[in-house]
Amino acid sequence: VRAVALLREDELRPVVGLVSDLAGCDRQFHPVAAPVVRDALEGLASMERQVASLVMEGATNREIAARLFISVKTVEATLTRVYRKLGIRSRVDIVRLAAGRRTT
Repeated sequence: VRAVALLREDELRPVVGLVSDLAGCDRQFHPVAAPVVRDALEGLASMERQVASLVMEGATNREIAARLFISVKTVEATLTRVYRKLGIRSRVDIVRLAAGRRTT
C-alpha cells in the first residue's frame, strides 16, 4: 500500500529530481502505472518491500534502520537481496523503477 502511495507524482517528484541531478539525467518525470511497481515489489519478502519503499522515499540506510528498528548492516544485506531479485544494481535504480525509468 505504501509503495502504491509513493507513485503519486507529487510525492515522487522531489526524489526523482534529486536522483536525476545526481545521475546527470534529464528531469522529465515519467510515472509508471501502479501495477508495474506493485508486480516488481510482490516478488520481495516483507522486509525487502519495506526497505525498498523507504529507499523510494529517499531515506538513507541509517534512517531506514532507525525506522524499522534493525541494524544498518541488516539494511545493507536486505538491499543486496532486493537488487538481486529486481535485477538492478543500486538504490538509484529502485527510484528509477518507481518513476518508470529504465534501469540500464
